[in-house]
Amino acid sequence: MSRRALAAIVASIAFLSASTPLGAAPARPANAGGGFEPAPGGAELSVELDVADPGDPGGGTGGGSASPIRVEVVALTSPDGTGAEHLCTPDPNVPGQLGWSYLVITFDAASGSELGREVVCVAVRGGRPEPPSMAVPPTLLELWRAVGVPAPAIATDPATESVVGIDTYLRAISPASIDVAITVRGYSVRGIARLVEHRIDPGDGVARPHPVDAGRSTATHVYETKGVHRLRVIGVWRADVTMTGPGFRGRSTTVDLGRALLRTTTDYRVVEVRSVLLP
Repeated sequence: MSRRALAAIVASIAFLSASTPLGAAPARPANAGGGFEPAPGGAELSVELDVADPGDPGGGTGGGSASPIRVEVVALTSPDGTGAEHLCTPDPNVPGQLGWSYLVITFDAASGSELGREVVCVAVRGGRPEPPSMAVPPTLLELWRAVGVPAPAIATDPATESVVGIDTYLRAISPASIDVAITVRGYSVRGIARLVEHRIDPGDGVARPHPVDAGRSTATHVYETKGVHRLRVIGVWRADVTMTGPGFRGRSTTVDLGRALLRTTTDYRVVEVRSVLLP
């Protein structure tokens, strides 16, 4: 072998060794400051919120249009059809004003169990009773948006770009928990939202679950092809909360908010290093 060919091979090995020792994976950093850096600057981040319906036995995700509670309003009637005992006075300060009694029942949407009931007196207008105007219960999506769960951050090692065939470390970073204290249309929710897991997709379209430790998860991946790969991280959240509001008669009740999934995506470049034999 000529000296020029040998020099080219040595140069190629030296270039690859700058990213990782030949034949060995880079040491895994102990924390985000030990080798991991935020995803490449200038990459576009997209974040979306999806919510799993607690009533879905398959555990699939939905648009969050359901509410954790269901409210039914029933006009009270009597067996004899007169219903005189259900007449009421909606406002003591308005002499002669008549009202009709309605029963408002609140249910847990997931289990169907009754959360509370109360009788509401509604003024009779135009000679006929009208159902009470109740606040529309907030949806799961509205509640999670009000909670303000942050999207996970993505950190990588190597930081700016990786090399085909070497170990690449991907880290997802989120707070481990956040306090919940929100009110939406008269319904108040209090408790704690907790990070359950991260799902990390290195760019092959499969988001694999990873346990969290102090809000962080790390995955190892070896890229086999060069190019720009779309990294995706999903933070999965659950909440232990109680709710109060119309129909609860002043007491708080535990409700299920389902799962919230926050997604962050970014581009990550992978290059290929080849040795060249010079004549």
